[in-house]
This record gives sequence, structure tokens and C-alpha cells, in this order.
Amino acid sequence: MKHLWLLTSLITWAVVNGGPEKAAQKRMVSDTGFAVVELFTSEGCSSCPAAEKLLKEVHQEYQGRPVYVLAFHVDYWNKLGWTDKFSSAEFTRRQYQYSAFFMGQIYTPQAIVNGRESFVGSDGEKIHGAINTALKRKVKLQQTQYKIGIKDRHLLLDYTLDQTYQGNLISVALLQGQESVQIAAGENKGKLLEHLNVVRSFYSAPALDPSGSISLDIPEGLDPKGLHLLVYLQNQKNFNVISVSELSL
Repeated sequence: MKHLWLLTSLITWAVVNGGPEKAAQKRMVSDTGFAVVELFTSEGCSSCPAAEKLLKEVHQEYQGRPVYVLAFHVDYWNKLGWTDKFSSAEFTRRQYQYSAFFMGQIYTPQAIVNGRESFVGSDGEKIHGAINTALKRKVKLQQTQYKIGIKDRHLLLDYTLDQTYQGNLISVALLQGQESVQIAAGENKGKLLEHLNVVRSFYSAPALDPSGSISLDIPEGLDPKGLHLLVYLQNQKNFNVISVSELSL
């Protein structure tokens, strides 16, 4: 069966700390495919640094192309000697949700591309193959509008979606661009780990109406200027990604 892939064009407004509204940013996307690479990882996992290094290489290699990478830090490694400060039970639950589509598999590092393919996150051949296949898919252009505001350590996202998206999952990830952590215990003891696009807050729920609002907490101590948003829509039945937009704050 031939699949129809949708990619948004977008208009973004940014309002920071209740200040004056910034000029609208308009960005039209091409009709080529896209790839959203979700990595499930942990600072307590000795196999994960290689996957995070590969994620960074992929990010650099595909600069300027619609390839989006993000890292969910799971919490089930925290009992084994090192507590990952980026980990969350919420991110572990997301990995378990995906497992229903991938034969119940739960492991780190796990990479999932567009919600369709799953494999070991350090497998360079598979990740490049999945990305290149995704980029070759034709997509239908749609227009989506977003307005971003920040108030009292909360990020507010107002959205208006094309009606064809109604009923799909809207997933919103607040990403921290880069971070280095010295590991003092556990399997990676003594290593300096370099992280990229770490998920710090996340929301995923059905978009029951064409327009709505979403609120995400901004973790204490984080400067919003170093953060950005990835908004992607997913088929509620199989979690396939059907649209993606990257927004600056």
C-alpha cells in the first residue's frame, strides 16, 4: 500500500517573557521527505556513548536537510550506580509505547526513525539507510501555524493545524542543544559524555481539534535562549510520523 507523507510549511511567532511580539518567521519546506530520529539512551549505559556520538555525526552530516534528531534519556538505568539527571519515567513510558509496534523490544541505545523503523542506535549503516529512505519519500505540503510564548518558566504553544491532521497525535519536545556531563559512577565512570538535543520536557496527546494550546515546563536553571522545539504529528494507530516542524524560541 502506498503511504501518503505530509510535511508542514509553517509560520512561527515568538513572544519571550511577555515582551513585544517578534516579526513573523516564514519558512516554506520542500516536497522531499524528512526523518525524525528518536534515540532512547542513558548515561548509565556503556553502549550508549557510541550511539550519541553517531547521533551528533548524523546531525552534522545532514545539516540543511530535513533530518531532526532528539535524545530521550530513560530512567531504568538509574538503579545501577549512576543517576542520569536528564532521565524521566515519562521518557521510559514513551519507549514502552513504541515497543508495542516493535515486538515488545526495550533496550538502550534504541533508535527509531519516523516511528517506522527500530534498531540499535549505534548501527551507522542502519541509521543512514533509514534516513536516506525517508528523505526519498515524496510528501504533500500543508500549512501549520504556531505561536510561542514564555511566561513564569512555562513555554506556551498555540497551534492551528490543517484539518487533515485532526485526531493524530501532536508530539512536542523541548530540546536542549548541547550539554557535557562528567560521569562519576556506573558503567561510564570517568567518561565525559557529550549530549545533543536532549529532551527536557515532552508532550504527546491526540489533537482533537484543529487548533489548541500546549504548555511545557522549562526546567529550572535552563536559559530559554539555548532551547528549541520540535513539533511532530504521528498517526495515532501506529505512531508513524506524518509531519514535523522545528521552531526556535
